[in-house]
Amino acid sequence: MSEKKETNEMLFREASLDVAGMKEGSRECELAFASEQPVTRMDYGDGSQYQEVLSCNPADVDLSRLNNGHPLLVNHDTRDQIGVVKSARIDGDKKARAVVKFSRSNRGNEILQDVQDGIRTLVSVGYRVGREVKREQRDGMDYRTFAWTPHEVSIRSEEHTS
Repeated sequence: MSEKKETNEMLFREASLDVAGMKEGSRECELAFASEQPVTRMDYGDGSQYQEVLSCNPADVDLSRLNNGHPLLVNHDTRDQIGVVKSARIDGDKKARAVVKFSRSNRGNEILQDVQDGIRTLVSVGYRVGREVKREQRDGMDYRTFAWTPHEVSIRSEEHTS
């Protein structure tokens, strides 16, 4: 397997936000922010496409940033903090999950209400890939699985592109 050094390039992935389990009156919400679902990426070295897989083996994910009271953002904007990541983990179903808490600020209240009302339905993670842990061919496509570090979790609007 090749070794890939962690790059400075921030990458993004989105998932649907499910707040069905959110308790009435609670400012905390559990959300899934990543899985091993492949995403098509470009290899700028040779111009080919491949399927990027984020390993959800706990040994391959550095959750230290998120587990250190990291901000919950809107649309990946570091100036638009609406809460905090209270904890992050990798579960047995190979999904990365976080418990987030929304701020009592006007902006935090606004976004929390939109989430509860089903207006904002996307969560996104900003991350950097590290070493390649596996490479394989499936159905004629190159699949590359990477260790990775999530850098931030955002509530996303539908029109925002990442």
